[in-house]
Amino acid sequence: MTTNEETVRLAQRVNGMVKAYMAVQDDLFRPSLRKILRIPGIYQPVDYEKNGEILEGLLGELAGVKSAIRHDVPDSSPEETRFLGTLRGYVSLMGSAVEKLRFICGRLGDRSRGAAYGKEDYRSDMTELRVIQKKHLEAGMKLNGMMKELAAGARTVLDLNAPTVYGTLGDYVKTCPEPDGDVIRRVPCAFSQTGGLAVLFGNLAPKGAVVKTAGVDPSMMEYEGSARVYESQEEALSGILAGEVKDGDVVVIRYEGPRGGPGMQEMLSPTAAIVGAGIRAAL
Repeated sequence: MTTNEETVRLAQRVNGMVKAYMAVQDDLFRPSLRKILRIPGIYQPVDYEKNGEILEGLLGELAGVKSAIRHDVPDSSPEETRFLGTLRGYVSLMGSAVEKLRFICGRLGDRSRGAAYGKEDYRSDMTELRVIQKKHLEAGMKLNGMMKELAAGARTVLDLNAPTVYGTLGDYVKTCPEPDGDVIRRVPCAFSQTGGLAVLFGNLAPKGAVVKTAGVDPSMMEYEGSARVYESQEEALSGILAGEVKDGDVVVIRYEGPRGGPGMQEMLSPTAAIVGAGIRAAL
């Protein structure tokens, strides 16, 4: 492991496992009417077997993370080495928590089938689980602080000195919540390393044109084909539905810019017609 990005990605992988663990814990212990009301269409008892399988899978994933840390530490920077050491301890504690929760899940499943699992045994097992979880939580808080420091060293594509109505962009970013790794992502785990729009210049658009690259298949970033020229969105849609556009064509719709249309329409109908027909063409 030679980059901050890879280290952060590994930590985010563990974060996904924590979410799966918490989902199982909620299913096992959180009160819910669906677990109580034996009404058709509503009643959904806890699936102990399924939850046990999820926990078993988590144990395998955690073992894989520990193996990856052992393999990659020799190539890491001093900061990453300290972080990975803490992460390995966190993963070990999480493994203990998963193992204990899997044991309790199995005992509860046995009880649902008539086996004995008394209150005292249950309380004892839950107390042991809470002790492990407390240590795991404390390790997680330490790890979170180290991850912020490590992620701060990752590259950024933002000009944090750029002025905004809130002050500089950097001032505003400081007030934002931490990335959750799902909706808000860090640079190393971005959906794309570039933005979703690009400005192009060429013989068809000497003054520039905007293309939505996020919607373009990577195989079509470089594309040649015969032009099919239409004078409006309506004319293009009629032509596409009539079968005029074939695989390999380039559909050009004129007079639909800011001064056309009117209103610079999004061309959603022609795009949907092309995709729906399974035609491989550029628009």
